Amino acid sequence: MKKSNLFYVFFVCALAFGVIFMSCGGGESDTWSPVTSLNQLHGTWSGSHSERMSIKDYVEMMGETFTAEYAALFGNMHVNFSYNVIMTLNASARTIRSLENVTQAFSGGNISAIWPFIKTMLQVPGTTFNDNNHSASFVLDYTNTISDNDWANIQINQNGTKARVPFFFGNRIVYLVLARH
Repeated sequence: MKKSNLFYVFFVCALAFGVIFMSCGGGESDTWSPVTSLNQLHGTWSGSHSERMSIKDYVEMMGETFTAEYAALFGNMHVNFSYNVIMTLNASARTIRSLENVTQAFSGGNISAIWPFIKTMLQVPGTTFNDNNHSASFVLDYTNTISDNDWANIQINQNGTKARVPFFFGNRIVYLVLARH
């Protein structure tokens, strides 16, 4: 097949796939609106957030200054975060129960040499350590009452199946999208 014919075949195939994809809709895009009533959030929701960051970003997220000493100690390490949450909100009782699973996995740099030091720094009741992949995991399970300020910045999609919730991830805000169950 000549080069010009091959280009034509690829162009027609790409155009056909584009038309098929567009006609399928590719899924509805969410339109977000502020929550106007706690009743909109009544029920069980779940979501997750994962992120990879440099050890410098991790140290600064924890409120410390990343010094030359830290750079020499850690090298070019990275931290992989995994955060999963299931929340059950009772609008009439104005309570929320949250079950959160958090894992931090450290890799690269001088991890083998300083893993014992990191474990000491992360030692809080209920933390589980995995020495094979240099990770620390813990579970938070708690119930709190809800004030109007607690849900003032939450948004909900057009059909009430997703909520966008701002939460602090270290020293910055991350928006977590939760799905209704």
